[in-house]
Parts: sequence; C-alpha cells; structure tokens
Amino acid sequence: MTATAEWVYAAGSSWVAFDAESQRQIEGLWTKYGASWIKSRSFGGKAIFVNTAQLTVTYNNYTTFDKYEKEKSENKNGTG
Repeated sequence: MTATAEWVYAAGSSWVAFDAESQRQIEGLWTKYGASWIKSRSFGGKAIFVNTAQLTVTYNNYTTFDKYEKEKSENKNGTG
C-alpha cells in the first residue's frame, strides 16, 4: 500500500478537496513551506493566497485547510 496526500479546505462544517491542479501547486509550495497566490478552480478560477507554513488559504477571509494521507491499495498491475 502507498499513501497519497490530499489537500482539503474548510467549507462550512465540511472538508472539501482542492481540484487536481490546485493540489499540484499546493504540494509544490509545501515542499518549500512556501506561500503564494494561485488561481484555483475550487474557488471559481479566482486567485487565492496559500500559506503552507501556516496551513491557511485566503479568499475574502481566512479558511484553514489541512493535508491528510489516504492509504491506497495497489493490485498486481500497480493500480488502486
């Protein structure tokens, strides 16, 4: 089994996964504990400010987000 990371953000009382492109950009920032503006389809293509060192995303106001690991079982051909 391998673990894959998924970035999520708070939307009311739920956790919602970022779109695939935002996931990729956030993961890139995470490797440097960086912060930057990115355009996110999860927010209607609008710019959001992601700070991986503080685990926050800013869009009009602050919303916390988190990274969690999901276990993925692999079969003989390497797919889940």
